[in-house]
Amino acid sequence: MFPKMPIDLESAITGSKYFKWKEALWLPKVNAYAVPTELEQSCIIAQARALDKVRDHFGYAMIIHSWLRPKVYNQLIGGAPSSRHLVGKATDFSIRGVTHEEVKRVLQSNPDIYYGRGEIDTTNWVHLDLDNGPWFYARKMGENK
Repeated sequence: MFPKMPIDLESAITGSKYFKWKEALWLPKVNAYAVPTELEQSCIIAQARALDKVRDHFGYAMIIHSWLRPKVYNQLIGGAPSSRHLVGKATDFSIRGVTHEEVKRVLQSNPDIYYGRGEIDTTNWVHLDLDNGPWFYARKMGENK
């Protein structure tokens, strides 16, 4: 038997102006939704509130590519073993009307917009996570570590 979804996927994430649960829980490679634990829900709420500031700054809709990733799913897509996606503290996204390079440049030079950190790499999306610290270089796509 599968666990029951504890929340309405169409509802707004608590305290967020822009994001819905379905965006945080969607697993595109398997066409399913993750069922979050209470800890994961609280991490998703914190991340959504932080991402609201990014959305406000750029003024354009964000396309969420990946947010919460259960361990098995993270392994399936080749995610880092200690990824912040595993608890809902990381999000990969694009912003309509703004290049990923520009988003990364603006956020890296303006830490007041997003207080976590992000990747500067060869991806064509933006990765932000709530771990405090400097921006970091991720491994290149397809490179094993």
